[in-house]
Amino acid sequence: MLVLLHGLRRTPSEVQIVERSGHMSAGRLPAVGNSSHGLAYWRGELLTLDSDGGRLLATSLPAFPAASRAAPPPPPRELWRAATPCFLKGIAVHGGVAYFGLSPPQRRLLRKRVNSTLVALELASGAELWRRPLPTHGLLNLIAHPSYLSALAPPGTIPLAAKAMRRGAAPRAMPVREP
Repeated sequence: MLVLLHGLRRTPSEVQIVERSGHMSAGRLPAVGNSSHGLAYWRGELLTLDSDGGRLLATSLPAFPAASRAAPPPPPRELWRAATPCFLKGIAVHGGVAYFGLSPPQRRLLRKRVNSTLVALELASGAELWRRPLPTHGLLNLIAHPSYLSALAPPGTIPLAAKAMRRGAAPRAMPVREP
């Protein structure tokens, strides 16, 4: 799993590579922006929104898991930069286009008064395709495309007996009730 750590402006944001089956970190991608939000994957790169810098960044992913512990990856490359200070949040990639939210900078307690703009950016060329103001009454937090959500649909539930057998334990006997 990839986990984005925000950093709260004290340190650069980083991505921790976490093993799902254990409690160990399998590596990290340091310095993926400052106060970064959102993760998306495109052409072998991890995209993040550097909110402090008003930038969309791309970081090359190492070969997992061994290379993530070897030489550090090259620094992220800038794909897009806002013309004015802003707050970036929420990113999805679909069909080679990144969609993300852009909001005017605002102190935390006043953020519920702002509206956000949805930006569409063609990743291959870096061309901004369009902007759409949205009446969000706060920050735009998450963007997802239906095909992305259906591709990530969780598998069906696993019966408890099957889970126990995976761990090597015998399933517990269930009491039988007589009619």
